Amino acid sequence: MNYAQFTLTSDSSKLSDKEKELIPILIQVAKIMDSLFWKQSVDNKTEFMATLDDAVTIGFAEINYGPWDRL
Repeated sequence: MNYAQFTLTSDSSKLSDKEKELIPILIQVAKIMDSLFWKQSVDNKTEFMATLDDAVTIGFAEINYGPWDRL
């Protein structure tokens, strides 16, 4: 399966000051959720990724949070 790369952009000029203050908090929460999803998928991300030996497989695992195609 092929995956397309893209750059995610946004226009934060319409956000209020309070909404802008929330962005770093939401990023922290997203990082926690990311770690939890890896834990659910393969238990230990570092150990799992160390078993992979080529760039294509590593890229696939990073996109899909493990060895299975999530699509």
